Amino acid sequence: MAGAAFPQCATNEDFEKIVAVYAQAYEMTKTGVRYSVDHIYPLGGQRYGVCGLHVPANLVVMPLLENMRKNNLPHSSWVDYAGFDA
Repeated sequence: MAGAAFPQCATNEDFEKIVAVYAQAYEMTKTGVRYSVDHIYPLGGQRYGVCGLHVPANLVVMPLLENMRKNNLPHSSWVDYAGFDA
């Protein structure tokens, strides 16, 4: 996996965790509600003073419609999905 948002120091284990997050979203979609994977800190979030990375700790599975509704807002607007306090 390559790209500016995927750090060179990432390991195979990191890649496997990312694949697992996408697999989780796919499995959850089988319940009848569509889910997607989103970045807690947006990849294109420079306008908020931070730019996220494509790493496991920056990924969250959330309902697709909620993801579309929040658009590219910073994580503090939807921290409930991340499972921790901002």
